[in-house]
Amino acid sequence: MSSNSRDERVGAPTGLPEVGRPNGGSAAPGWGSGLSRAALLLAVSFVGFLLIPNRLVAYLSLHVAPRARDALVLLWVALFFVFMGWLFVRLQRGMEK
Repeated sequence: MSSNSRDERVGAPTGLPEVGRPNGGSAAPGWGSGLSRAALLLAVSFVGFLLIPNRLVAYLSLHVAPRARDALVLLWVALFFVFMGWLFVRLQRGMEK
């Protein structure tokens, strides 16, 4: 028989935190945080890429020439795309903390 106790052989909890986890918490965060951030990105994308350009086209069709309308909508989409990239990176940085 070895000198190890039964608890050591079967891996029973010893009351000490696992290596690499100072507080003994889980290694990965739950799905709640990631799911909420994904839902936020999806909702903001829907509004910025679909609803606002649709409203811009409807409004600008009556007030400006087609070329100007198309240029303004394209400008909105390009600026919103840059904003979404910034928001995505910002939300990813929040995951590291």
